[in-house]
Amino acid sequence: MKCPNCQTENSAGAKFCMKCGSKLEAAVQGAPTQGSRTYSPMPDAAEKEKTGPSDTVLMIVAAVLGVAAIAGIGVAVWFYLRNSADPELNMREEKSAQTQSAEESAAAGPLQEMLENMRYTELVDTLLAMEDLEFYSDEDGMREYLRQALVGHMTAVVNEAEALADAGDFEGAYGKIDAEAAYRDNLKGQGRVYPFTEESAELEEERERLTSRYADYVRQNTQTMAEQMDLGGMESMLAQASGRLSGADCGRIAIDAYYTYVIKAVDQMQAEGKNPYEIMNLIDSYFEKTNYHGYLMELWDNQNAQSGRTGTWRTEVTHQGSDGFLLNGSDGRYINKSELGNFTNYELYLARWEIYARHNRKFADSALNTYFSQKSWYNAGESQNFQTFDDSILNEYEKGNIRTIIEYEKECGYR
Repeated sequence: MKCPNCQTENSAGAKFCMKCGSKLEAAVQGAPTQGSRTYSPMPDAAEKEKTGPSDTVLMIVAAVLGVAAIAGIGVAVWFYLRNSADPELNMREEKSAQTQSAEESAAAGPLQEMLENMRYTELVDTLLAMEDLEFYSDEDGMREYLRQALVGHMTAVVNEAEALADAGDFEGAYGKIDAEAAYRDNLKGQGRVYPFTEESAELEEERERLTSRYADYVRQNTQTMAEQMDLGGMESMLAQASGRLSGADCGRIAIDAYYTYVIKAVDQMQAEGKNPYEIMNLIDSYFEKTNYHGYLMELWDNQNAQSGRTGTWRTEVTHQGSDGFLLNGSDGRYINKSELGNFTNYELYLARWEIYARHNRKFADSALNTYFSQKSWYNAGESQNFQTFDDSILNEYEKGNIRTIIEYEKECGYR
């Protein structure tokens, strides 16, 4: 294309002359031809915007993003390796975070600081001492502080009580619970706190847990003392436990402890060669405290036989009913001594054990096993050994009737 000003030949599509710089009008107005091929002018800026960025631009953007991603991963890996390799740096950063947290807590105000530092009593006292205008200006917030303070106070007491129980100091543990209950009772007179002091279910649950643990503790320790024949220590602990445990729980523990003590005492007396009457007197003195335990009763009968007194007994049985029982219905009613008036000492002996035989118990005395095996109501196939028989299976009528028979035997001079 020729420049109209200096006639210089320029390349096709040129907008300005390469020599004089003049604008080539023909390049703008139309597209000249060169041979049979047509050349179009380059699109202007508006057309470029319509057609969008070129492939080259997209490739450049993608490359930049890829480099940035790789750089980010590299930085993260560097920080991880740096922190792992430098524990002191970690500690400094943690300390810095703790310092920042402490500063934030302090900035939250004195009430929040007391709560976070578990100064619950101080927080409650502070809230109660507030003027009404100050407290009720943010009633919801202040009551929430009260609630959290009281819950925190109780939780701290429960934890302290558990720790004392773990150490065997149950009196100290109960003291903590009792003090917390008194603290809450005192707060009931404060109008702002009263609704929260009623929420004491957890405190009562802890008292129940503590009592259960205490019962196990007393049972284990009294058994150990009984095995060691430490009667004074055993009875002291039982007396102390009676103030904390229910009568039924304390009674069961006492029966087991005295039973173990008597067994150990009898073994020792036999090893020392004590005569049967001394052993029988010992068993008699603890019969009631062991709730007339069946095995101790057999030990007594055995010693009585060794004393020679049973050799004079008449073994005829003349007072049993048609059903084979000496005491009909003794498992469902209390008998009276008048029913025993005509019984021989041997029949009284059988009547005592008849109560156990109703439960198919076996006996150390083979003569008893022979006698009861002949009764239609006695099931020898389902009998229980005297060493493993559970005396708790006897009901209150049966226990009471055993005591009545023993008392009558004493009155008759048979014991």
